[in-house]
Amino acid sequence: MAGFLGFGNYSKPGPGIGKDEPQKHSFFVFFDIFIRKFWKLIEINLLFCICCIPFFIPFVLTVMYLPSNAVLYYISLIPLIGIAVNISGLTYILRNFTRQEHAFLWMDFKDTVKKNWRQSLIVGAVDFVVIFLLVFSIRFYYANLATNGFFVIPFALCILFTIIITFMHYYIFVMLITFDLKIKQIFKNAFIFSFAGVGHNILITLFCGIIILIAYSFWPVSFLFIPFITISLIGFIIVFNVWPTIKKFMIPELPDEEVTKENAPIFEDTGKNN
Repeated sequence: MAGFLGFGNYSKPGPGIGKDEPQKHSFFVFFDIFIRKFWKLIEINLLFCICCIPFFIPFVLTVMYLPSNAVLYYISLIPLIGIAVNISGLTYILRNFTRQEHAFLWMDFKDTVKKNWRQSLIVGAVDFVVIFLLVFSIRFYYANLATNGFFVIPFALCILFTIIITFMHYYIFVMLITFDLKIKQIFKNAFIFSFAGVGHNILITLFCGIIILIAYSFWPVSFLFIPFITISLIGFIIVFNVWPTIKKFMIPELPDEEVTKENAPIFEDTGKNN
């Protein structure tokens, strides 16, 4: 299994390093890429946030002018599904950084969004429904725990399902922008990886959770960092650590520089290639 920020044996030599050169420990690879690409991470973070602004406008207007209208409030959340389209572009750039390949931020972001917007919207729509149901169910079962002990079972199942869904999302968009898979296959493979990579998934959650906790603790000052680095940093932590696992199980015979959405093998025989 690939290493997580130094936990394990994952390593990836940078451009220009001979094949006989000693490989860097993954801990140093991560921070080497992070330091070299720091300003690029800020740029892609800003680009992502700017492209997401239109999807927040209905929600912001509703909260500002019609805060008591519950129906319009939930309707205003629907455009947020479109954020998934921009996540595909962000993930492509971060995957290239992980593979230590060059990326033309705007062009690659735009082209990736253009190629994957349909599947991204489907993922976003599924997320919208699942999150809505989970939030409603968890709140309902938690509110009734004191009155009926039976609700402990569905409450625990909802928490477990939330964890699995979270782990699956570490892999979904990386597969979406890399492989020519159907949505059903992407979700199926992500479900498998949520268990196959459980150790790394827990560590990813821990490190990302620390970042979110720090941001929450210093709110609203930390809000200033969200448009600049927070999102791309979390995304980079995720992509850096799931890419070796995906590559190991789905494309072990190809070097990184040959892995594209057009030529990468798929996880199962039922997939289609371009």
